[in-house]
Amino acid sequence: MVFSSRTIPGNEKAIGQVHNDLAALGCDIIVDGDQLVHVTGHPRRDELKQLYDLVRPEALIPMHGEMRHLVEHTKFAKQCGIKQSTVVLNGEMAHLGPGELRIIDEVPHGRMHIDGYLEVPGFDGPAHQRKRLGFAGIVTVALVVDGAGNIIADPAIIAHGLPQFNDHDELFINIIDDAVQAGWDRLSRREKRDDAALGEGVRRQIRRGVSQAWGKKPICYVTVSRL
Repeated sequence: MVFSSRTIPGNEKAIGQVHNDLAALGCDIIVDGDQLVHVTGHPRRDELKQLYDLVRPEALIPMHGEMRHLVEHTKFAKQCGIKQSTVVLNGEMAHLGPGELRIIDEVPHGRMHIDGYLEVPGFDGPAHQRKRLGFAGIVTVALVVDGAGNIIADPAIIAHGLPQFNDHDELFINIIDDAVQAGWDRLSRREKRDDAALGEGVRRQIRRGVSQAWGKKPICYVTVSRL
């Protein structure tokens, strides 16, 4: 069995499984690393020049590849006698004609996810947030303080997705509780009178304390109620 294509990064596991399944059936596997069998789907320079000589385009926008490939393609296009060539990045709108080939505007772009019945952003949308939750869990803490910022009731702590104990059999709830107190101790009097500064200081200390005990930093929210 000859695999003339090269493995696209990220697909190694799936392709390896295909190789193993074929080997289990008695097939001999030949890949690019074993023999000179690679067949590319990309045209060579001479093939591109032949195409341009036949089509004779007035303008060219290179597609597909990294920035260095796109820039090199525009240079090659000019060597082939194509008068206008430019690189168009994701989200850029190009004016093709009549007149000069140029970038004239920007449009929304980026990966989108289908989330249930909804179309949502892929990079910073809810799917990305759920991935973070799945990796390190979430901790929410509610603090009740007086006007000077003194904690006047036991913190209400909810932790989801964290281990119950660390490797010293200490409850993570207790680790978080200690981190709340440590975060409060680190703050100045002025910061303790500021709800935002108090909440952020405690939040950072919780993430630091959990990370030291677990090696991961959970998503963390701290709410402050001042009486």
